Amino acid sequence: MSETEPGIAVAVPNENGAKKHQFSLTEGAMGRARLSFNPSGSERVNRLKALAAAFYSECDAIVAEFRAQAEAEGEVVGTITLGDKWAHVLNEAGREAATAKTHMQAAAMFAVSAATVTK
Repeated sequence: MSETEPGIAVAVPNENGAKKHQFSLTEGAMGRARLSFNPSGSERVNRLKALAAAFYSECDAIVAEFRAQAEAEGEVVGTITLGDKWAHVLNEAGREAATAKTHMQAAAMFAVSAATVTK
């Protein structure tokens, strides 16, 4: 993540304590989280949406890494998967990542709703 690339820094706990991790935000993730839409101007809403976009981007990265491995092994050419092993991995990872992203969108929507309840 560069200074001009959108991202979020999160302290991720590990066995030795907290470790800072940088998450890059993809354009698609920022669009799905609707980062530019916050009529309330709430900083909490901004944080919730950034976290949702980081999660969404991380799910995209999982599938992209598997695809890169398959391409490196010559098992993927363009949109065609040549081997059964990689066909299964890419289909399963893609399906699971898509399900996770769908649930994150719902969770983010409810979190924003909770953060913007009017008195």
